[in-house]
Amino acid sequence: MDVSDHPQRGSRVHIRINKSSTANDIIREARKQMAMLNKAFSDEGEYSLCYSDGQPASALPNGSGMFTLSAYKALVLKDYAKMVFFLKLAEAGS
Repeated sequence: MDVSDHPQRGSRVHIRINKSSTANDIIREARKQMAMLNKAFSDEGEYSLCYSDGQPASALPNGSGMFTLSAYKALVLKDYAKMVFFLKLAEAGS
């Protein structure tokens, strides 16, 4: 992980979202919330949802299917309120 992969201090938001939400649903809601609360946030560019280890959350960690919030909860056995994901800005040209 380089410096750009580390979470930025003060840039955490809490969102309310449906349990059947996909990664794209979470990205859309998080971007909207970040743009509203953090004027330094750039809504420009393509973002991906990542797990705490930096891996994209397009599929479940065990490879058993596409990511949905409820499927991830069943896999990791965490409360919804304790789940943490990150938005990562795609590098130019990728």
